[in-house]
Amino acid sequence: MLRELVNLFIVGAAKAGTTSIANFLACYDEIFIPPIKEPNFFSTDIKTSQFRKEYYKNTYLDKLDLAKLYKTPKHIAFLRDADLYSNLYSPDNKDNYKYLLDSSTSYLYSKEAARNIKNYNPKAKIIICLRNPYDRTFSHFRMDVTQGRQKSSNFIQAINAEQLSIDRKWGREHLYIDLSLYSEQIIRYFEFFSHNNILVLFFEDLKNNPRIFYSKIADFLNISNYPVNTFNINRKYNESKSLKVGKLKNFKKLIPSTAKELMKKYLGSILFNKNANYIIEKSEYNSLKQYLANDLKKTEQILNKHGINIPSNYHTAT
Repeated sequence: MLRELVNLFIVGAAKAGTTSIANFLACYDEIFIPPIKEPNFFSTDIKTSQFRKEYYKNTYLDKLDLAKLYKTPKHIAFLRDADLYSNLYSPDNKDNYKYLLDSSTSYLYSKEAARNIKNYNPKAKIIICLRNPYDRTFSHFRMDVTQGRQKSSNFIQAINAEQLSIDRKWGREHLYIDLSLYSEQIIRYFEFFSHNNILVLFFEDLKNNPRIFYSKIADFLNISNYPVNTFNINRKYNESKSLKVGKLKNFKKLIPSTAKELMKKYLGSILFNKNANYIIEKSEYNSLKQYLANDLKKTEQILNKHGINIPSNYHTAT
């Protein structure tokens, strides 16, 4: 049985600023952030049994060690047991919180998540953050290359190969294109939730003016524009560092310089990736049109229909 009503959801898109938003909200004493950023409970059409072995091992949880999780938070997991999900949102001082937050980016992609969340809490607040789909796709690819999860260093070849895959599912493929097809994804939330309970944001606004971007969130949630805890609202959008990155930096400091040189040579794709600054070429950008152009137009039509202002730089990849 689901006991607690989580009432705030950041549903995606992936690589569009959701972690920055969660970090901002974590600074508020009145918002509860669980030790698993993305529990993915409501994306029931994503079958954990179909995950590739390594992804399943890293994300599927059939039990919770909350004491351990609070010491070492987990970015993503897939909880499929209702009691586990409820336990994740059962802080001792729960009455002090105005919002309980679930920041699972699979909820935008999932065809069932919007309906499931509506059935669970029809008054929930939904935050959707979009990014120019060309930029989102490329950023996703570059992250995977940087972290050693993508073997190909050729962007378009990797995209084309995945689109031909008959096994294109969450937890098996990267879904570079699928996660950038927003039109049907956002329609689902407008179908199930009141317009007043949905906030659509844009990564481009976060990049250009974080103060206004975060103020929109504060207004939407009826919380103060400045959280009680320290938060530099003027920092650049990409300065939010995950626990994993922080640990990696500390680890590097302990490595002797001679060992670092060897690691750069033999482990470059993991710790000192040479492709981290790989820039999308115009020809590659144009090649994405066959996959993304029509949906980009549909998405803009939907947003315009709902009176949502689209930033001018959303239309052009950077």
